[in-house]
Amino acid sequence: MIIQWILFICLWLLGIYFRLYFLFRASNYYNDKSLNIKRICAIFYYIFVLGYGVYMIPVLGNNYDPRQGKLLLVFLECLIIFYLFANLFCLISLIEQR
Repeated sequence: MIIQWILFICLWLLGIYFRLYFLFRASNYYNDKSLNIKRICAIFYYIFVLGYGVYMIPVLGNNYDPRQGKLLLVFLECLIIFYLFANLFCLISLIEQR
């Protein structure tokens, strides 16, 4: 479970980098082909992270120790759910508007 959480944190940090990159970058996808390729890669990344976040919810439930208290479990579930919605928002914002 430790490796899964380390991967989740690394994906979270990479997601912050992608959000900041596309936030401060001009979004002219028609004229800049390399930016369009980066946008498509970011869309695939966010789809992967959404799937991994959905996978982490049952993993968290299966490895839950009732002696640890419910505060940690509630915090981690809220963190995963918030991250899922943040990734969904970024995924929607990267899809081209016509």
